[in-house]
Amino acid sequence: MSSVSNEELVQLIRDDLAKYDGVRRPVKASKFEQVFKWSTSPWNLHPNPEDEFCDPEIGPSFRIISDYAAQFRKSSNLGADIVGEALVVEKMYPEGYMLLNGHHRWAAALRIGLKKVPIKVVNLTHEEDMQKMLANARSDRRIVFDLDEVVFCQSESDAAESALRPPFNRLFKERIRKGFPALANDLQNNKFDIWVYTRGLYSVDYLEMLFKQYHIRVNGIVSEARNANKIAAALEKGAAKTGKTKDYAITLHADRDSVLYTNSKTKDFEHVTFEASDDNWGTEVLKVVRDLTSAAQ
Repeated sequence: MSSVSNEELVQLIRDDLAKYDGVRRPVKASKFEQVFKWSTSPWNLHPNPEDEFCDPEIGPSFRIISDYAAQFRKSSNLGADIVGEALVVEKMYPEGYMLLNGHHRWAAALRIGLKKVPIKVVNLTHEEDMQKMLANARSDRRIVFDLDEVVFCQSESDAAESALRPPFNRLFKERIRKGFPALANDLQNNKFDIWVYTRGLYSVDYLEMLFKQYHIRVNGIVSEARNANKIAAALEKGAAKTGKTKDYAITLHADRDSVLYTNSKTKDFEHVTFEASDDNWGTEVLKVVRDLTSAAQ
């Protein structure tokens, strides 16, 4: 493939956005497609209209693209491996993949005419997925956890659940906070639906498989940083008024040292803080949850 100049790149982005405007939509990839990393022609990838890379007032940064292009040229092997970490993508209708992360490296690959780039395919949470989660609600009470800040350990010093056995320990690198699987089980026994959300580019299927290894049942998974506003709306307001779903009467947000209670009907809320060690964090969360919900009855 021939290389692409700055002017050609700008025109390529404009043409691609115009061509698929009102047509593009995400397509669910199979679990097999998500487990492995693949390589494909950079011409099979499409820029994300919601990314600032595509905003003419912000990006793209030709300096960053040039830096990446220079870095790639240093390699004697013009193969997909020189791009480094895989570009995160989502399958797209009517063709190809939409970029979620790695726009500048994609542009650099076009700049120097790379034939292949590495990709990691994920399935993210979209509005219709959230509607299904709400429609399948088992309870009128929900508790929400921030996956990145609460469920996953943030440092090596955090107490974690026992490591998974091979080969799962190689597939799943995240460390689950000690006590969370037991807490999740207790909460569901107390008739709570459990939702988790992340601002990272985790595939929903990947997270479901990870939770399964720890015998954790989750009712709702909301992923992807650029959906922050949609996440907030789904978690705070409950179901959209479609007539097919219902609001959660009570929503709790559990943090590392606090629990926020919200009653969607009365608009009452209460914020309770607590002190807990790594060993009794789950027990303290459950105690606060029981106190808050018993007081609301």
